[in-house]
Amino acid sequence: MQHLQLDVAAEPSQLSLPRLLIGGVAALVELGVDLVEDLQLALDELCVSVMADDSSARQRLNIVVQWDASAIRVEVTSHGELAAPLTDGAQLTAYSQQILDALVDDHGTEERDGLRVRWMRLQKRTDPGAL
Repeated sequence: MQHLQLDVAAEPSQLSLPRLLIGGVAALVELGVDLVEDLQLALDELCVSVMADDSSARQRLNIVVQWDASAIRVEVTSHGELAAPLTDGAQLTAYSQQILDALVDDHGTEERDGLRVRWMRLQKRTDPGAL
């Protein structure tokens, strides 16, 4: 798998950079326009959910995109001196859950080194009508 990593300020105005990154990777994997748009919307939702989890700090977002010929996986974490530790209560809202369920094949939250990592995966579909 290949990967790229992007670190941006955890502010909504900075989400255009991750969108561009996802669009470029999706072009490499040869995803159709509809799937690229789905992936960009899902990325926005992941980033916003991570910013909401860490609203006290709103420091930085770390976005890691991994891909091969068949799939794209995206991980989003927040970090910084004041980043909030992982707590049991931080779950996706029902609305965020519905959005991600509709747009990507799989998504979840895991703990890694005491930080919450939100991730999503989109399998490449060879049949354009498979959506």
